[in-house]
Formats: sequence, C-alpha cells, structure tokens
Amino acid sequence: MDQLDLIWKLEAHSQRLDKYKKELNIVNQKLKISSIKGRIEEFKSRVAKIEIDLDERKREIKEKEKRLKEYMYKSKEIDLDLYKGHISDIKQLEYLSQEKDSIVGLMDEVELEILSLMDEVDDLESLYRGDNHKLDIYRCELEDNEVEYKERFTEIEDQISEEQDIIDKIEADIDTDILKLYREIKKRRGRGIVAINNDICNGCNMGIPKYLMDMLKSGKEIIRCENCGSILYYTED
Repeated sequence: MDQLDLIWKLEAHSQRLDKYKKELNIVNQKLKISSIKGRIEEFKSRVAKIEIDLDERKREIKEKEKRLKEYMYKSKEIDLDLYKGHISDIKQLEYLSQEKDSIVGLMDEVELEILSLMDEVDDLESLYRGDNHKLDIYRCELEDNEVEYKERFTEIEDQISEEQDIIDKIEADIDTDILKLYREIKKRRGRGIVAINNDICNGCNMGIPKYLMDMLKSGKEIIRCENCGSILYYTED
C-alpha cells in the first residue's frame, strides 16, 4: 500500500476514533450520573436535618409532658387541701384557689404547646417519609444509570482502544514528513486528506484544475488543493 492510500486509511480510522470519543462524551452527559449523585446528597442532607428536628420536637414534648404531670400533681394536692376541710383560714383558701387557677392556666398552656409540637412532628414525619421515598428513587436511578454507564462506557472504550491500535500501526508505515504534513492540515481543518468528486475538492468544494487532475490520475504523489491546502485523494471509483 502506497503512502497516499495509507493516509486515506489513516483518515478513515481517525474520523472513526473522533466519532467514538464524541459518543463517549454524549453518554456521560446523557446519563447525568453526577446530577443524580447531587440530588442524592441534597436529599440525604434534608433527611438528616428532619431527623434532628424530629428528635428536638420529641424531646420538647417529653419535657412538657413531664411539666404537665408536675402541674397535675400540684393541682391534686391543692384540691386535697381545699376540699378536705382542714383549712379554715379564708385568706389561705383564697390563695390556694388562685394558685389552682394559675396551675390550671399553665396546664392548658402546656397542653396547647404539646398539641402544637405533635402537629409539627406529624408534618415532619410526613416530610421525612416523602424525602426518604425520593431518596430511594434517586438511588435506584443511580444504580440503573451506573450499570448502563459502565456497560456502554466499556464498550466505547474498547472501540477507542481498537481504533487507536490500528492508527498507531498505520502511522508506523507512513513517511515522517508526510505524516507531519497530514497532522498539520488535520489540526487546522479537521481532515488531513479529502476525496475528489467530479473534479471537485470535498474539503472546500472548489474545482480542481485540469493539470492537477492529470497529476492525480497519473501517479500516487502527494498533491494538495490549491485553495484549502488539503491533501487530495483520487480513485477511478
């Protein structure tokens, strides 16, 4: 195989390699694994905060229930003093009656606080269940995506490795100066060698002069387009 045919073959495999690399990038973007992981971390933080808030509300309820029991015990003691008839002093009876009213007021206040905290607990537990459910969904989604990602990623990586091996072997048979020229053109234009169709350069769609066409048809020397500088490739087909 002559140098021109080798460069043409190299271009074909280089284009295929670029295609696989782009596909790998698309797979990464499409699967959005990092995005799913971000949502998982977000919901884990939310669930952890809800757990802290729930523990705090439940602790407050226990403290208020303890206080309510103390008020209830104190109220019973006052009832015993009031209704046993052991106290005959009017002022003391009035004091105990006022203290009883005060304690009843405090009991009502604490009971309302407990009910309010219990409502907050219900809301937090509902939110906790919802966020935990979403967290489970995202974890399943991540697992499915990672399986798909690994399979497709491995497949494309194998294709990239295979193409790179072929390219390395082809480049080893190409003259150093010609390979350097090809790489410079490819870096600048995206393709280093282009085909001729109906005497038209596929790199810039400009017509190829007759004398260049004659040179291309007569041999396999390296001919470049006078307009875009691409290496030209011509076959009878």
